[in-house]
Amino acid sequence: MKKVLLYLNKEIFEPTDYKLLPFDFDLYGGNTGNLLFFQASQQYLLNSGIDFDYLNPNMTIDEINEKYRCIILPTANLLSANKKMRQRMRSYTELFSQSKIPVFILGIGAQAPDYEALPDLYQTIKNDASAFIKSVYETGGQFSLRGYFTEELFKKLGFRQAVVTGCPSLYQQGRDLQVSTNKVDISEFKPLINGTVGYLSTPEVRCFFKDYQQSQYLDQDQFLDILYKEFPLKINDTIMAKLLKKYSATGLKLITENRLNLFADLPVWKKYIKDNNFNFAFGQRIHGNIISVLSNVPAVVHQHDSRTRELAEFFEIPTISSIGNKSLYEIYEKADYSNFNRNFAAKYDNFATFLNRHGIVSDIAPKKTDKTNELPLPQITNHEFIAYLKERLPDQNRLSKFFRFKRYFYKTFAHILPGKAGNKYMIKYTRLKNLLEI
Repeated sequence: MKKVLLYLNKEIFEPTDYKLLPFDFDLYGGNTGNLLFFQASQQYLLNSGIDFDYLNPNMTIDEINEKYRCIILPTANLLSANKKMRQRMRSYTELFSQSKIPVFILGIGAQAPDYEALPDLYQTIKNDASAFIKSVYETGGQFSLRGYFTEELFKKLGFRQAVVTGCPSLYQQGRDLQVSTNKVDISEFKPLINGTVGYLSTPEVRCFFKDYQQSQYLDQDQFLDILYKEFPLKINDTIMAKLLKKYSATGLKLITENRLNLFADLPVWKKYIKDNNFNFAFGQRIHGNIISVLSNVPAVVHQHDSRTRELAEFFEIPTISSIGNKSLYEIYEKADYSNFNRNFAAKYDNFATFLNRHGIVSDIAPKKTDKTNELPLPQITNHEFIAYLKERLPDQNRLSKFFRFKRYFYKTFAHILPGKAGNKYMIKYTRLKNLLEI
């Protein structure tokens, strides 16, 4: 019987050399969160004993048609107005239009600012998306969708046969995954926070790090270089100002306090969560929250676009749309996983049935883990620079002079210009102000 082609580079699944990670980061799609559904797709093939190969970039479509029985492509937010994603859709369309074997797309999602933006997204990508979807169906393949927002886009484009399964990432612990509904006392509260540089430097999130000294920030992309790429040891005021603008004062402070990490090996990531007794996760990164759920740690998703919202809603992971005046412990106390626990097995069965029905795999139940669980924690390459940074960071207030003109410029124009133009400059002013505050 012919093999299956998993349309992913094998290097993604090798133990990470963190010295090389900054130079190889494109393998991860620029975000370690992608590893969750990449690895899940690999795991399901391994669990079933399926004979499969990984993508070789030098393969031609004729070779693929000759050697393989089907193509498996896990992807997340491909259906996006982003130019890079639209170009990728066109590339896939060109490739799959020549495929003589079925193509199966796992966990594909649409990305828009919110649900109300569906008409605009449809108008922007309808030609690229329709051609791409049609090229897959013409191979005899099928789509599993991230959530019901994506299903609505498919229907609007005229395609009604796709199946909503959620993201493949959340099924890799098996059918019996449950999240504890017991609550710890505030004295034992140890949260993980995820997001972006702009997010962690907002006043609300900054307070979380002050209020909960055991809290940590788990990054997925933006702090990669400063953690794992060698920086020059001399930090003059100009360099310090650039660091503050790129990483924020809060981000730099968390690094010097050893409260910020980035992992590119999922077993290590999960082991770190368990071994350090974290008991809550919160933030805007959907897979940063999902890996906590996979570790049986409750999470709340701070929804900020359609893709995070639809996936959280599909799995019944608790969400909030705004923090307001809530403390992080209050958000944790109100997180209700009863519906998640009650309905997860049915969702698992639905995804397993999808894979089985199309002859992809017959069994996705997890098997005994391998020795990747024994991988050590990553060693921060840039520790000398960070030690030097720790000495300089208290001086950051005097560096505000580097930004004085910009702040004055933004604030002045925010008050002078009417309507949207003024609001634009006020946003810039607020963002810069937040970046400089701890």
